[in-house]
Amino acid sequence: MHDALPVLEENRGLLQAALAIECQVRPDTDAAQIERELEAVTDRIRSRCRTLEPRAVVAHAHALLFDLLGLRGDTEDYYDPRNSCVGQVLDRRRGLPITLTLIYKLALEPLGVVVVHGVNAPGHFLARVDAEGDFRTMLVDPFAGGRVLSVPEAVAQIRAAVGESVPMDADHLPLATHRAWTIRMLRNLIGVFGVRNAPEERLAIEALMRLVVG
Repeated sequence: MHDALPVLEENRGLLQAALAIECQVRPDTDAAQIERELEAVTDRIRSRCRTLEPRAVVAHAHALLFDLLGLRGDTEDYYDPRNSCVGQVLDRRRGLPITLTLIYKLALEPLGVVVVHGVNAPGHFLARVDAEGDFRTMLVDPFAGGRVLSVPEAVAQIRAAVGESVPMDADHLPLATHRAWTIRMLRNLIGVFGVRNAPEERLAIEALMRLVVG
């Protein structure tokens, strides 16, 4: 985690932070292999594209990630710690919203035509896809297999998760800095290990949280 912090707002820093978290959860994690797997996903998307027009890239990415690879949310065992680990999500094709969004971001952005933001909304993490030109900003729910949402649909989904107090407007769909993204991943795991009554694992993640928060 120490190496990730100086470059945390770069994609490589965010990935390093995610891999540091995974190494804490699963000490036998092969971080270099996970990086290669992510690069291979990007290469597979690129190989499907005859043009790097943003809408075409997103369409091919969704076809690969969600239709062919079958990335989805884990609705059967949401609190499985593996759902917070990038490498495990790539292997199992199941994960939490925030981890799936991270894979989505790291697979698409190296193509150089879209920017993927994490939407740090309460209750449910989403992706926002932006590009130059006449590309229309998209809200994507990787947990739901890449479903594209309107702002009202996104906020309605959040209301269903956390209650009716969330106003229905775009101002309540804040974008996540990479530091906030990492902190939320850590908070998720702290909650997971609390639910699973795993105090030693929870203390280890809390130690990482202190490093990130500073």
